[in-house]
Amino acid sequence: MRHPLPLSLLFLFTARVAIAVAGPWPLEIVEQMDDARLVVYGNEQDIDAAPSWDPGRGAPPLEIGGVVDALERWAESDPRVDAIRVEEIELKPIPHRAGRWYYLVRARVESRTGPPVRYFAVLMNGRVEPAIREPMPIK
Repeated sequence: MRHPLPLSLLFLFTARVAIAVAGPWPLEIVEQMDDARLVVYGNEQDIDAAPSWDPGRGAPPLEIGGVVDALERWAESDPRVDAIRVEEIELKPIPHRAGRWYYLVRARVESRTGPPVRYFAVLMNGRVEPAIREPMPIK
């Protein structure tokens, strides 16, 4: 009679390999805008690929017009989105990443699906990442 131990060891080895192959965990950025608590999951490679910025040394690499252009390109790439209108933009540092900044944006989105008000993070290279609005707790 065979002992089940070798099969369980094989399972553990396979699980560890699967976790290692899955790649790095995304960087989680938690922010507050208006009354909304927002979470952005950023890929560290994308963050490192975006230009760095030192506020004491001139304008950011991506200015406000570039943020609006990036969001309009994002809207054009999604067939469910008819239009996007930026309502608020905040310039924020990326926590624990020296010299890395991004724009947190609230926009009104006309679409066939999803909420009308959405939040986005725009990196300094124009990469757009949707932010997830955390649900309000039940009181």
